[in-house]
Parts: sequence; C-alpha cells; structure tokens
Amino acid sequence: MLIEVLKQVEHDWVQPAGLKRWVQTGVIGLANWAPPIILFAAIVTLLYRYFDFWQIGYQLHLMDVLLPVAVLLMVLIMLHVLVALLVPLRWTAIRSEFRRRLELRVREELEGAYGPIPGEVAEALQQERRQIEQLLGETREVATWLEQREQAASIAGLYGD
Repeated sequence: MLIEVLKQVEHDWVQPAGLKRWVQTGVIGLANWAPPIILFAAIVTLLYRYFDFWQIGYQLHLMDVLLPVAVLLMVLIMLHVLVALLVPLRWTAIRSEFRRRLELRVREELEGAYGPIPGEVAEALQQERRQIEQLLGETREVATWLEQREQAASIAGLYGD
C-alpha cells in the first residue's frame, strides 16, 4: 500500500497536467538538448577560427580552448536556475501530499477491515439479549408453574389428602 501511494504521488509530480505540463516539458527539453548543441556550436566556432583561411596567422590561445567549456558551464548554470524557478521540487509539498494520500488509503483499509465489527458486535449483543429475555421468560413460567404446584401441594396438605 505504501509503495502504491508513493508511485501515485511520484506519477503526479513527474507527469503533471495542464500548463505546468507544457512548461515542464519545454524546460526539460531545453535542458536536455541545449548543452550538447551549445558545446557543439562552441567547438565548431573554435575550429572555424583555427582553420579559417582568410585569417591567416591566427594563433590559438588557451582562452580559445577553454571557451567551449566556459560557454557550456554558463549554459548549465542558466538552465539550473531556469529549472529551479519554473519546475520547483518542493519536498514539503511532496511529503504532505504523500502523507495525505497515505492517510486516506490507510483509513479506507482500516474502515473496510474494522468498520463492520461494531455492527457485528451490536448484532451479537442484541441476539444474546433476546436469548436472555427468552430464558428469563421461560424461567418465570417455570417459577410460576412451580409456585402453583407448591400452592396446590400446600392446600392438599392442609386438607390431609
């Protein structure tokens, strides 16, 4: 049950609906494809500068070699900020949603398992009460019958029968 609830909450947070889904899909797509494209473009630019025949005598510097890595790092930082702003992962919200759903599920399970018990106990008590009342009625009948017989025997004893 715990795993099922955890999977439901995870599914809701991973695959939201509506506008949030479109924003999340766009940001994730951008985060997946932008870094390799930017790195490829920076390397192509560096190679173009190095092999450009019109700029004869261009020398490659250390800063030129570090340029693709620096550009990639800046893009990754910007994407990290963008993901943090547009696709926030709030653990308190996830935890409270998980707790709410787990509580609801446990309540349903417990009510399903133990909910009928008070009714069954009340029914058993009512049946036992009926049996006791029936037994009391029969006991009263027997007591009345014995009283009548005792009275009859007592009267017969007075007349010397």
